[in-house]
Amino acid sequence: MAKEHRQTAPEASKIIERDRYVDDMIHSCPSVSDAFQRITDLEKILSTGSFKIKECHCSSDQLQERLRERSELPTNLKVVEPQRESPDANQVSLDGEPGVKTLGVSWKPNTDTINFDAKLNDKEPYTKRVILSNISRIFDPLGLASVVTIKARIALQEIWKMKKFEWDDLLPKEMQLTWRKLFTEIEDLKTVQFPRCLQPPSAFESTLLKSFVGVRIAEIQASWEPTVWRYVPTNLNPADDLSRGISVHEMNGRWMNGPSFLRKNSDEWPTEVDKASPEIPEVRVKKPLFALVQPAVKGFIIDASRFSSWQKLCRVTAYCLRFISNARSLRVCGPLLPEEIELAESYWIKSAQSELEDWKDRYRDLAPYEKYGIIRVGGRLTQSPLSYDENHPMLLPPDHVISKLVVEDSHNRVFHSGRERTLCEVRRKFWIVRGRNLVKKIVKDCVTCRKLRQYPYTTLMADLPPDRLKLFSPPFTAIGVDLFGPFHLKYGRNKRIKSWGAVFTCATVRVIHLEIVQDLSTEAFLHALRRFAACHGWPTTIISDNGTSFIGA
Repeated sequence: MAKEHRQTAPEASKIIERDRYVDDMIHSCPSVSDAFQRITDLEKILSTGSFKIKECHCSSDQLQERLRERSELPTNLKVVEPQRESPDANQVSLDGEPGVKTLGVSWKPNTDTINFDAKLNDKEPYTKRVILSNISRIFDPLGLASVVTIKARIALQEIWKMKKFEWDDLLPKEMQLTWRKLFTEIEDLKTVQFPRCLQPPSAFESTLLKSFVGVRIAEIQASWEPTVWRYVPTNLNPADDLSRGISVHEMNGRWMNGPSFLRKNSDEWPTEVDKASPEIPEVRVKKPLFALVQPAVKGFIIDASRFSSWQKLCRVTAYCLRFISNARSLRVCGPLLPEEIELAESYWIKSAQSELEDWKDRYRDLAPYEKYGIIRVGGRLTQSPLSYDENHPMLLPPDHVISKLVVEDSHNRVFHSGRERTLCEVRRKFWIVRGRNLVKKIVKDCVTCRKLRQYPYTTLMADLPPDRLKLFSPPFTAIGVDLFGPFHLKYGRNKRIKSWGAVFTCATVRVIHLEIVQDLSTEAFLHALRRFAACHGWPTTIISDNGTSFIGA
């Protein structure tokens, strides 16, 4: 609503946007006519949203009469008149409701003054908890009472420095008397009243001073002499009251009204001046400057962490080394030579081994030694028929990216075999500190190995039929039957016939009974069923598949 009426009622729109606290509006106007116009505009703006102003408190009798006599706009506005017969009855809090405080500030409309409602807890004896509770009751957002409460805050700071009193420990008798005197003085704040608005007849709008340097400051130095600047003695300076603290009765003096010499002619002001240098140094805005210091990197820069293959890293590095070599000497073209790949591999091995600190003492059990700038593992296998790399593998740190690439390359070369096989392949050329843990981690995170380790999904079996769950039933009460075969039987001396077998299984205890079936006809199956019944009795339930001999039976 305020945004929609900025053109027609700019001042009322600003009140809604800036001077509103929840559902209350607090505003000050320079004249009665301005106040009347802004109240009327507020009602018009709020009526567009079906909002009504409940009541209005003002400090001007003339404004109250105009609000009661107006007929331009029908309204239910209630103009509250201050009760002048009782000094306490006309005290109204800033939220418009008697007895309710807003930010702890009270206002008397009949005198247009701000006062304090200092109600402290009378509970004695005093403890740190009671003292802090009483000090916090004086909520002074404007800082008008700070010259009185500062003494209590300094005294509380002294108690805190002692570090021997808990929250509910009683203070000594001397401190009890001191705090009783301080709180009595704080309660006298209710007798102090501050004018809500200070506007001398010669007041003018405040202006914002702009920053100046160079030529502008030269003009000021030429126009004003240092003697123009006045000096305020310590005994007349109100700022000192805030640092030392004063009593309630002294607040009506220079703290509220300023130094007394300000109400006199300028000729009677203090003449002592501060002996300052007439030259005003130029003050420039210093901008912060951040500098990043990075150690120089030897050789060319290749980020090994961006590679996922040890072979690819070595080949890329070999091409870079060839480019550097071609720029200095004769050009070499064609595919990479084995010597170039070994040179690139040696470069990265040396780079990884540069992180091995104090390797002679830390890895003493491995008998390490250095040859051609590469640290290798010693041992007693010098006379072994194995290769030099297998007898004395190159030492690598456990957490370097080169160690990780070496293990992944070995794991791929053994076709994703297990941990031990991968570790053996790595140690044919390299010895990684805590290499078993690194191999274990890489094999565990290998995507291909995860796929190979997965088991096929097994379907969920259906519930068992009721005939298999009967209790205390004799064997073969419920049976399942099926045929198997064919197989050949010897008949006579030299004749063989094709036959089948019928298997009868108990649905409860899973015992079986076998019978010979001459063919797959229904009659042959019924003969086998009768032979079964002759041995175990007729079952109550027979379960079978859809074979033709079973359906025909």
